[in-house]
Amino acid sequence: MKAKKILLITTNGVNNYGAALQAYALHNKLEEWGDVSTLNYINRHIGSSMDVLRLGSSFHGLLGTAKDLCRLWPRKRAVQKFRTFEQKYLNLTSTMTRTDLLAGKLSIYDLYVSGSDQIWNPNCVSATGLIDGTYFLDFAPKDSRKVSVASSIGGFVPASSDIEEMANFLADYEQISVRESDTRDMFVKYLKRDVHHSLDPTLMLDVEDWSAFPDTDVLNRTTGKYLLMYSVPKLPFVLETVNLLSKRLGLRVVALDQDPFLQIRPDVHIKDAGPEDFLTLFRNASFVVTDSFHGTCFSINFEVPFCSTSASVHSNRILSLLNLTRLGTRLVSTPEQVNSLDLSVDFANTRAALNKARARDKQYLSSLTQSGSLR
Repeated sequence: MKAKKILLITTNGVNNYGAALQAYALHNKLEEWGDVSTLNYINRHIGSSMDVLRLGSSFHGLLGTAKDLCRLWPRKRAVQKFRTFEQKYLNLTSTMTRTDLLAGKLSIYDLYVSGSDQIWNPNCVSATGLIDGTYFLDFAPKDSRKVSVASSIGGFVPASSDIEEMANFLADYEQISVRESDTRDMFVKYLKRDVHHSLDPTLMLDVEDWSAFPDTDVLNRTTGKYLLMYSVPKLPFVLETVNLLSKRLGLRVVALDQDPFLQIRPDVHIKDAGPEDFLTLFRNASFVVTDSFHGTCFSINFEVPFCSTSASVHSNRILSLLNLTRLGTRLVSTPEQVNSLDLSVDFANTRAALNKARARDKQYLSSLTQSGSLR
């Protein structure tokens, strides 16, 4: 039976493709077990990315303001697409401050869910670098049912005091699921209980699920076959890789990047893409070069030949995903590896590995009904 009401807190209200699409994916999966609302939590640290013109007084803040001025109209279009996407698909609650939540303004739910993305990484969700109890559901009424699904601490290395604080928050969770294996091991050690290791929600949905989104008119700008470049850390090696592979493949380069100033001159620069444009560009690419975790996720899901470039310390979760999907050789870190890279990819073993992992995650979500978490 479906739960009457489920409240999901995740990373939303942010100008980030991976964040928007993982929020949609998890909301979509939870709807199989209940009526889901996504908490519209006011967090200016991450929410400022949705400001069309961001104003800052520091050097980096002024640089960001200058960039926003240079891309004002494309940025305005992109931000509006993100807002429309989450309003359409996430069933947002009214806006809530932490004060509102602690005052009990959302105490009407049967189940509270800490969702995916780096919601447990204080360096991502907090301007102070301190743990935000909101993402650990500390506002939920006493004795309410609480679980997590694919929550992440990302690259955060917690001190013993941080681990203790997290463990205290998680002590009354009925079930816990995290996105990284090392995070699972850490919580198993300190909580002395089982912790489930989940796929990122974008991979819980398969290609048929994502194909429910039709192509957008952004495809009209690509004019034929193309190599898609999607870079988040923007390290120099990804640019070198794009140059090498576009020549080997004889493909035009389409850059999916809201930054108006790139260190490469693509044939097409898409600066105003929303989440649905992102899906269109990945699904129709002939090849993808990315240093992004979610860029890797969608290349795999759409079974588009790709390579992921090493992004220093940020490569761990990409490599973990590639090993899981039997695609470890798609991560490159030297020009020699790029030049010897197989330009085609056999996704048969990947498909089997993903389906096995999806089945485990579905069993985890189903087990919530058996334990009484969803009823």
